[in-house]
Amino acid sequence: MAKQSATAEQKDEFFAVLARVGSVSLAARELGLARSQCVSWARHAGIGSIHPGVGKRAEFLRLREAGVGRMEAAATAGASRKSGYLWENERDIAQGRAVGSNARKYRINRK
Repeated sequence: MAKQSATAEQKDEFFAVLARVGSVSLAARELGLARSQCVSWARHAGIGSIHPGVGKRAEFLRLREAGVGRMEAAATAGASRKSGYLWENERDIAQGRAVGSNARKYRINRK
């Protein structure tokens, strides 16, 4: 039996649903399409990652840069305090700052 290829109409419908639900898996499930095919379409369209938490992380970090407290920024972004803490530490490590209980011992010298 020959493999059926998706039509351009199905692809357009997928991107419309994807824009609404924000998840490749949910959009594929809703339309009854193969998740792997939908992931491929999204990747070819330049959509690297569509995950509900991605927007929350970006919003949290934007708020923290604006001077909002960690707990308030997490609540405003719709994330947990723990997620906010982890995101902030990841950012600090990426910027070359030592983090954690041994931060003083392993302080990174910056010139």
